[in-house]
Amino acid sequence: MITNIMRITLNVSDQNAAREFWVDKLDFQVMNDVKMDQNHWLEVAPPNCSTRFVLYEKKAVKTKQHDAPAVILSCTHLGDTRKTLMKRGVEMEDIITMPYGQMCVFYDPDHNAFMLREDKNG
Repeated sequence: MITNIMRITLNVSDQNAAREFWVDKLDFQVMNDVKMDQNHWLEVAPPNCSTRFVLYEKKAVKTKQHDAPAVILSCTHLGDTRKTLMKRGVEMEDIITMPYGQMCVFYDPDHNAFMLREDKNG
């Protein structure tokens, strides 16, 4: 089941300026920087912190159905957790695979979207 609040997405207008702010001014560290087509998946966090901010360009956030979820929760076995939540009546989208792992979106009763991602390496 769900084990951690893994990531919180901050939609930024300029990823480089946001990186400079969090890293240079607040002493956060770059925890992950993955090239994705024309964008980067950029994660920053204070030293020794398990929850990270994802600095994501606003222009890349919009999807056809909704804005990308701002909160990413982690679990140990995504497929099993998804099946359990669906049995409990939670509205779930299909599992998708990205360069950084597998994930799926689920919705609360107010139709707020949350990302659930299998936690392989924190």
